[in-house]
Amino acid sequence: MTNFPLQDVNAYSSLTKIVTLFAGVIAVIVLLAIPLGYGLIAYRYEAEALQSEANLVADKVSEIIYANPALWSFQEHRLVGALLQHSGHKDIHDARIIDMKGKSIARLPAKLAKPTFSFTIDLTDGKDRVGKVVIQKSLRPLLLNTIIAGALGVVLSLAIYLALKILPLRALTRVLAKLEESRETLRTEINAKEAALRTAENLGLAMRHQALHDALTNLPNRVLLYDRLQQAILLCLREKQTFSLIMVDLDRFKNINDTLGHHIGDLVLQKIAQRVPNVLRSSDTVARLGGDEFAILLKGISTHPQAVLTAEKILEAIRQPINSEHRALHVNASLGIVLFPEHGTDPSHLMRCADIAMYSAKRAKAGFAFYDADQDLQNTKQMVLQNDLYEAIVDSKQLILYYQPKIDLRAKQICGVEALIRWRHPQEGLIFPDDFIPAAEQSGLIRALTTKVLQLALQESSEWQRKELSMPLAINISGENLQDPTFPSQVAEALTAHAVPPSLLEMEITESALMQDPVCAIKAIQTLREMGVLISIDDFGTGYSSLAYLKKLAVSQIKVDKSFVMDMIENDNDAIIVRSTIDLAHNLGLRVVAEGAESEEVLRQLIAFGCDIAQGYYVSPPLPIGQFCEWLQNSEYRALRLT
Repeated sequence: MTNFPLQDVNAYSSLTKIVTLFAGVIAVIVLLAIPLGYGLIAYRYEAEALQSEANLVADKVSEIIYANPALWSFQEHRLVGALLQHSGHKDIHDARIIDMKGKSIARLPAKLAKPTFSFTIDLTDGKDRVGKVVIQKSLRPLLLNTIIAGALGVVLSLAIYLALKILPLRALTRVLAKLEESRETLRTEINAKEAALRTAENLGLAMRHQALHDALTNLPNRVLLYDRLQQAILLCLREKQTFSLIMVDLDRFKNINDTLGHHIGDLVLQKIAQRVPNVLRSSDTVARLGGDEFAILLKGISTHPQAVLTAEKILEAIRQPINSEHRALHVNASLGIVLFPEHGTDPSHLMRCADIAMYSAKRAKAGFAFYDADQDLQNTKQMVLQNDLYEAIVDSKQLILYYQPKIDLRAKQICGVEALIRWRHPQEGLIFPDDFIPAAEQSGLIRALTTKVLQLALQESSEWQRKELSMPLAINISGENLQDPTFPSQVAEALTAHAVPPSLLEMEITESALMQDPVCAIKAIQTLREMGVLISIDDFGTGYSSLAYLKKLAVSQIKVDKSFVMDMIENDNDAIIVRSTIDLAHNLGLRVVAEGAESEEVLRQLIAFGCDIAQGYYVSPPLPIGQFCEWLQNSEYRALRLT
């Protein structure tokens, strides 16, 4: 039998018993019905035949009796003849006529095998019974035939039993086999669908995880953070609890990507993502919002001291050196902190406030800062200014250059000019660099702005050459430009496009810009110097560690910051700093430009100190191109006696 499941085997066994019982019952019925039926029918037939024969004999004998009532019993030969005449059976039987005393009057004798059966009919003379006709026959032939019929019944019942048992069971087996085959097919389909459902479920979980987590760091992303922030707000409003939200932005992370490659930048982000959660609780959420920006949701932080302590832990974890390719990278960050509900109860508002606080910390280089509503207003203005600045860079009419001359104190003549950017804002009027350069640096527009200034300055320098007026034109560049590996090639292309010799272009770089990434700065400066571009260190004395790099930098001159020059007449310390700087530069073979020459006394003092070049309002304020050209034509400065 085919192997079926246990429940099918039990059902099959039950059905087998029922079929077997049914087949047995039918077989028994057939077994009994055939011999019994045959015997009863045959016996009835024989009995009726004997009765008929007895009736005929009785009728004949009755005629004899009626004919001679007194002497009939003595007419044996006639009585025997009556017996012989009406014996219609071929089978052996015994027939007798007896009187009322039981005496045999006439007989057809026969030897009968037992058992036998007989039939008797009374004889009358019309009034009284005078005798009997008895006909007897053996039952053995009938019994033998009945036995034969029984044997046939056994064979037939056995056949019926087998037929009724085997055929249904075979059919049942086939049905069960097909049922099991269908069940197996269904089971296979169900398993396949279950596997597909599990795969879909796993895929759904994976897609949900991917949708809610950052692929690089596996931290929650902005969507999941926003959801948890909403849940935290609802919980804290209901339970009257508090929490803190900290926005984290890595300082100068773009420099790492630009100089070391994005794979190193990714490594830094992964390390930060591992370290920060280790100094926090498991209930806190650390999320990566994108780029180098992270956000941290701190439950239960309700006071400024608690938030400060946590911020210091985060900064300490971030500032740990990161080893990469046999070098140690030092990363810093700026954190913006907001408290719930002190700074708001809306998720978007809290994130915006934390972002504003973070930029405040970045500008102040303070490490972290709490949200300040006054700073918010300033930041809003800065944001508007950034958007307007982008349009101004595209619109060439809004950004213009002012020009301030530089005077050679020995030759007592103009030896160069510095181009200073101004923004002619459609609504705000003329905006000076100090008001929009920070916005350009924060928004990443400083590179595009520097490129714009370079194009405008070289365009004007080209015009001067056509007028046979050649003098070096200086522009200011930022640290972002020095970290851009394509910047020197951009400068070379611009010089070629405007047909300006590199010796007529001077680039002024502040100490702070140099120190953002000294390695990149030195490389960029060397490339520019090899092209023939002049390099000056601007605002010298206001930065840090500059003396250690002066000997490595291919610069031609330094500019003493005006904060020392303007007050050196009244302040002896400033005078000492200016004189020492001039002596140091000369000993290094560098020329010195003094900014902030605002009076004749300052100018004479610079000459006494041996300064090479002066620049300031006493000579000329920064002027738009038309006024500057007029100043060049009408200036009597060359005749001014500086003794």
